[in-house]
Amino acid sequence: MNFLKSRVLFFSSLLFVLEVGADEASDPLVLESQLQEVIANRSNTCFAVQSKSGAFGSGVMISKEGYLLTAAHVVGAVGEIVTLFRVGADPVAASVERILYDQDVALVRVVEEESGVPFPFVEIDGGSIDLDSIVEVVAFGHASGFREKRPAPPRLGYLTRNGGPDTLISTVRLTAGDSGGPLFDLQGCLIGLHITVDPKSGQSTHVAISGLRELWGDVFDPAS
Repeated sequence: MNFLKSRVLFFSSLLFVLEVGADEASDPLVLESQLQEVIANRSNTCFAVQSKSGAFGSGVMISKEGYLLTAAHVVGAVGEIVTLFRVGADPVAASVERILYDQDVALVRVVEEESGVPFPFVEIDGGSIDLDSIVEVVAFGHASGFREKRPAPPRLGYLTRNGGPDTLISTVRLTAGDSGGPLFDLQGCLIGLHITVDPKSGQSTHVAISGLRELWGDVFDPAS
């Protein structure tokens, strides 16, 4: 993403945050610096996910072994093979390992390695994240499907409420192709996955990572 495009994206997102949540927003210069750091360090962990039907969604790589989280409605059923895409690398096949249909979450694992190239991934925070202290959030997703020379576009919004023990609600504006993509706080911690967007309010629903970590601890904490 070139400098001009990144500035336009940032300020359009920032204006939205200031408009709908001025009391919540941080200092604009501090916010810009934090956003740019999250983009630099987390954008490449968001992969495009293509199901066998050809439909696209998104996902986030969470381990060097090739485990990726995405939305269940993106991948289908356990045992199916999907294809993962990212800018500057060849597509790779991945197998659907686990699914939580009630939360619309799936775990897939790469079944073919990229020769000598480690997967960029984000580690799941081992501590407890205080969701009540989070205001601004950054979302990534391959909106409208994968494009060869376009990294996953970032979008800035704010967390409006915790929708329950497993659900987060934000003002991030999502579209087709974003499902399964990651939601980060401004420290770069992975806090959620995109599930749905309300067409009337424009607010988006995300499944909270904290609950998945408890259910799939053998993946998030293989040494424990």
